Amino acid sequence: SKLGFYDGLIFHRYVPDFVIQGGDPYGTGYGNAGYNIPLEINEKAKHVEGALGIARAQDPNSGSCQFYITLKETPHLDGNYTVFGKVIKGMDVVKKLRKGDIIEKIEIMEDTQKIKMKEKVKNVEK
Repeated sequence: SKLGFYDGLIFHRYVPDFVIQGGDPYGTGYGNAGYNIPLEINEKAKHVEGALGIARAQDPNSGSCQFYITLKETPHLDGNYTVFGKVIKGMDVVKKLRKGDIIEKIEIMEDTQKIKMKEKVKNVEK
């Protein structure tokens, strides 16, 4: 996102009361960034409302640039998809997003005070 990869892309998938998904450079749900991100599971990172996760195909290690935001708690995704963040402000805006809405800019906010180095992240090979 520092290089503007997501700027101008769309949210290509909206499922009411479930997720809004974006980050596909083609806007179809089939695009990627030319590399894969292996599945990482942190038992403390749950699919609560506003969770940010890496979208993927059937292969658990096929994540790339697509991401989703959960619109409500979705515990059935826990342990199967990488959660890498959470919406901490503006969930009311997220809930208004729909398929075709444009991502103007993504800015990654990192609060180093909240990062716990002792937490283990599992790279899950399935």
